[in-house]
Amino acid sequence: MGFFNTERYPLNAEYSSGDEYATPRETFEFWRDYFIRRGWGAFTVDAAASAANHKTARFYTKRDNGLVQDYRREVAWLNPPFAKGALLKWTTMIVAACRAGAAFGALLPNWLNDGWAVENVMSHASELHFIPGRIRYRGANGK
Repeated sequence: MGFFNTERYPLNAEYSSGDEYATPRETFEFWRDYFIRRGWGAFTVDAAASAANHKTARFYTKRDNGLVQDYRREVAWLNPPFAKGALLKWTTMIVAACRAGAAFGALLPNWLNDGWAVENVMSHASELHFIPGRIRYRGANGK
């Protein structure tokens, strides 16, 4: 288990309307570098993004539906929508994709008593890192 460097990255929340939040560049870069240091490689695809806020050259939008893509040979980044029911779908997909050979870095809320967290995250994750405080999200357009 690891912790995020709270001195380097601000954690006060900024909310956008709807269910789309852009991952702050500093947050993404921290986890990208962590994956590289661990030997998993750089992220190859952003599984839930938009043209305005994607973090990798290849990305899936709502229209592409990242839930149904083939991740077998991917090192994927995911900051999924947190809407009711969405996290169970996304974490179920991650478990299946990792069993097929994918690696995922997922930015998920710390709602450990929810069914998706118990069923998928706590029972299948190879590593969990808890980030104290709140991440300063950007709006859906990355601003």
